[in-house]
This record gives sequence, C-alpha cells and structure tokens, in this order.
Amino acid sequence: MAEGYGVSDGRDAREQPEISLVLATYGTGHDLDRFFDSVIAQDDDRVEIIVVDQNATDEVRDLCKRYANELTIRHMTAQPGLSRARNVGIARCRGAIIAFPDDDCWYPAGLLAAVRQQFARDPDLDGMTCRCTDEHGRLAAGGDGRRPGPITKHNVWMRGVSATLFLRADTVRRVGFFDESLGLGSSTDFKSGEETDYILRVIAMGGRMIYLPSLRVFHPLPPTGCTSGGVARSWSYGLGWGRVLRKHRYDPLQLVYHFAYPLLGSLVALLRRDPALARLRIARLLGRWQGWRWRPGLSISRYRWLQR
Repeated sequence: MAEGYGVSDGRDAREQPEISLVLATYGTGHDLDRFFDSVIAQDDDRVEIIVVDQNATDEVRDLCKRYANELTIRHMTAQPGLSRARNVGIARCRGAIIAFPDDDCWYPAGLLAAVRQQFARDPDLDGMTCRCTDEHGRLAAGGDGRRPGPITKHNVWMRGVSATLFLRADTVRRVGFFDESLGLGSSTDFKSGEETDYILRVIAMGGRMIYLPSLRVFHPLPPTGCTSGGVARSWSYGLGWGRVLRKHRYDPLQLVYHFAYPLLGSLVALLRRDPALARLRIARLLGRWQGWRWRPGLSISRYRWLQR
C-alpha cells in the first residue's frame, strides 16, 4: 500500500503508546504545526502521530523532523487517497486507541486525557465521537446535537465525523481497513462516506459506539458560497452518501428521509430567495440518488443549470 516508508521517531517511545493518531495529509495550506502544537499541549508522552504523506515534496517530512524532539512522529508515504492513506497508517499503529484527525484540525487542551478516561471507565465501549466545531463553538461538520447517546444506523450521519472518531485498536483489527472506493482521492466518484461506512461496519458486528458532545475537536469552518466547484463537490459528496446507503441496505423509510431532507432544504432556500444555496442542496440530493442507484458514466456536467 505504501509508496515508501520512513520513520521519524521523535521522543524515544520507550513506553508502548496508548493512543495512535493516524493523520493523512495531501496538498498544501494545511496548518500541520497547529495540530502538532495542540498535541504537545495535551502534555502526554503516550501518544504517537502516524503521518501518512501523499505529497511529492519533502515539506511534510521536514516539518515532522522539526518536531522530532517534542513528539513521537512516524512519517510514511502513500499514493493519494484518504482511505488508502488511513489504511497505511492503521497497519503501523501501536496504540490501544486509534484516531483519525484531519490535517487541518486541532485538539483543545485535555481532549486526549478525557478520551482515555472514557475508554478506561467503559471497558465494553468500542468507539466514540464528539462535536466538531471551530474554536468559537460554531459547527464545522456533522450535527449540532448537545445530548450524548449511542451512535446508531439512523443517527450516524450526524454523529460520525472522522476527525472526532476514536476507536479501540482491537475493534479496528476486527473490522479491518477502510473501503478504498470511498473518500477523497479515491479512484471512484464517491468522494465521501468512508468514515460513515466504517462506523456502520462496527455497529453491524455488534460494536457499541457513543457520541459525547461535551468534548470537541476544532476544525475550520467549511467554505460557503455557490460556485461550480462547490456544486460539483456537493454532488460528489452526495454520491458517497448514496453509495453507503446502498451498501448498508437502508430500508425504504430511511431512504425517504435521506432524499427528502435536501429536497425540503432546497425548497426552504428558494422561499428565502437564496437560489445559490438551493442549487447546492439540489446537487446533494441528485448525488445521493445517483450514488444509491449508481451506474458508470454519470457526471455533474449534465446538470449545467445547477452551475449558472
């Protein structure tokens, strides 16, 4: 899976790490040093960061070396593809808990200690997620539910943000690797859904997962505005969503909900005289529908009216 393999071990990890952070990174403009600084602020030597670098330059490797005296960082490379890169990282994890931070997220102080405590006092717990917000508490991804509770097949779409996902390593070994046909950079058109698919596989094998909104992972707010790129992105994300609905055999009533929600949202946007937002939501609806009934050759370009 890996194109090349290199290790930049910072602190001498004489103790087995308790938490492995699998961080896949691709492209430029991501504030990796902000994430590294936030891990240092956890004040915890029992953490390793597995950086899976999908870039052709040495920029990320050099940054890892600069933090080598403060963090245990293992640097390796992989071909582009988020799920593929995470699978490369999973194969090298040594911790009892595995997480999958985004390359532009960062952790508030005390988060990893709280995660470790949650797993320690609940030995039957397979995994957990939390809220994903910016540093001001504004929702950045997933749902904004404030009540804790189990993650189910119905609510996983609002509670299953990958940057906030923490799993027992034993559970990961049982479930296996991410589906490489899903997610950003995959060789298919399904540019989302890999983390939802993974959590659903945990649930399907009888695993128990919970959502704890009292904890947070920080993440920049997503871009706003309706551009041709934004419409195409909304459509391709919808494709991944629909593909997961099909893969996990959602029943007709659940399908109605997943298709009706963006349709109603687009109607609300039109009533509010916001055609740009309506186009984004219609693109999401079309993506979900086409992802569910997938056939090769579909393209957003056939919907030129969406990108006016």
